[in-house]
Amino acid sequence: MVWAYFDKLSTSLARQQASTAGRKSKVKSQKSKRRQYRLFKMIVKYSQEDALTVQEVLKDWTQFLQKQENYQPPRYRFYHES
Repeated sequence: MVWAYFDKLSTSLARQQASTAGRKSKVKSQKSKRRQYRLFKMIVKYSQEDALTVQEVLKDWTQFLQKQENYQPPRYRFYHES
């Protein structure tokens, strides 16, 4: 009888943790999307380009990103040979 109670309790707790983790993941995802949108709008504003042009450039932006591993945590910088 006691073991059945503990089995039921542990199952219930596992479901609650899974549900909470899913909600936290969704919240983090939404926050990340809002932050990305704000950064995108800021780039559009300061570049004085239209949003479509900025979007096209940002598609392949990682080719201009250089990781500097001599810092902890690693830093990143943009570069372009021109």
